[in-house]
Amino acid sequence: LAQKEARGLFDDPCVDSDAAPAAFGTAGGVALARRAAVDSLVLLTNDGVLPWDPAERRSNGPGPATVAVIGPASDDVRLLQGDYHYPTHLEIIYGDATDDAELLPQAGGAFSPGPHFPPTTTPLAGIRAALSGSGVTVLHEPGCDVTGDDRSGIAAAVAAAADADLVVCCVGGRSGLVPDCTVGEARDAVDLDLTGVQLDLIEAVAATGTPIVTVVISGRIHTLARVEELSSATLLAWVPGQEGGSAIADVLFGAAAPCGRLPVSLPRHVGQLPVHYNHLHTSRPFSDYK
Repeated sequence: LAQKEARGLFDDPCVDSDAAPAAFGTAGGVALARRAAVDSLVLLTNDGVLPWDPAERRSNGPGPATVAVIGPASDDVRLLQGDYHYPTHLEIIYGDATDDAELLPQAGGAFSPGPHFPPTTTPLAGIRAALSGSGVTVLHEPGCDVTGDDRSGIAAAVAAAADADLVVCCVGGRSGLVPDCTVGEARDAVDLDLTGVQLDLIEAVAATGTPIVTVVISGRIHTLARVEELSSATLLAWVPGQEGGSAIADVLFGAAAPCGRLPVSLPRHVGQLPVHYNHLHTSRPFSDYK
C-alpha cells in the first residue's frame, strides 16, 4: 500500500479508461510474449527432424513441400490460455459457447474467444506466417476435439498427413474452471493420458509413415510414452499464451532454439506416482521427502 501511495495511485479515485488501451497490445509487449513463449518450450524428443527445412526434407516427389497441421489445439486461441486468464475466469459467470453448464445461459457465450481475448497467434497461423513465401503448402485438419469420442474428423486428418512431408500435430488440454475443462484448479483426473480420442488421432496419423512433430499444449503433465514412441519429435508447449503459435513455429523451423527445461517430472505411467524430488537416501525417520 505504501508503494501504491508513493506512486500516486490514491490521489484520484477515478482512472482515465480511455488511456488504458495504450498499455496493451504494444509492439514491445507482443515481442516479450513471443520471447517468453519461446523460452518456455521444452523439446522432449527429437530424432533429427527438427529444425525442419522444407528445402531439405522433401520426400513425396518433386514440387513444393507440404506441411499438415492437425489436432484440436492447432487453431484454437482458447487452448493457448491458462485457467486464470481473464476470459477463462469469466466463463464461470457468463458461460462459454462450448460449456454446457452456463450459469447465465442468456449471456450466449459472451466470453468465448473474441473481443475479450488479445490478438492471438495459433500454431496454424504461426506456421503459415513462418512459411509464407517459401512455396510450402500448409494443410489443416483438426481431426478431433480435446474431449469426447467423436472420430469423424480423423479420416480427413489422415488424408492430409498422407499427402504431407511433415505433420505438426497439436494436442493437449483445455485450461479452465468450468466442468468441460480438463486442466486447472479443481480439474482432477483419474489418469494422465491425453483426453478424448487424441491418442487415436496420433496413432492413425503415424500409420501414414509421415514424420510427426507432436506439440502438447496443456497446463498439466501427461503420460507421453506412447506419444513419444509415435512421434519424430515431441514438443511440450504448456499454455504459451498469445504468441504461442509464433514461438512454436520459431522452434519448428529453426528461428529459435528450444531452451526450456522441465520444472516437474513427467511420469511414464500414472502408476509411477508419486515422483518425489530431492529424496534423501537414508532410513532415518527424520529424513523425509522434500
